[in-house]
Amino acid sequence: MLENEFYRQRMRAYSMYASLNEQRAALLEAVQIRGSVFGDG
Repeated sequence: MLENEFYRQRMRAYSMYASLNEQRAALLEAVQIRGSVFGDG
């Protein structure tokens, strides 16, 4: 039972991480194009 919960939580964490990467992809691309995090690059 505990092992199933461990794997369920692990898969949830991987899913959340993948979602985060998708959401921040546009931001990271904009920073790379600008050359600065602050926009005054």
